[in-house]
Amino acid sequence: MSALGAKLTLVSISVRNVSLKQLSYIIKQITRNSLLFSALLLVLGAQMIADNKKT
Repeated sequence: MSALGAKLTLVSISVRNVSLKQLSYIIKQITRNSLLFSALLLVLGAQMIADNKKT
């Protein structure tokens, strides 16, 4: 699970570095695969909850 978290952190860092055009393309690719998208939302939601518990 921590390896997945590390990958997501890398992804979120790299997402900040890509242009808006690239980002919209990536989002289209993700939403095309709705199962992957819902899994990503689930993980991001869990990460946000974990961050809230820390503070």
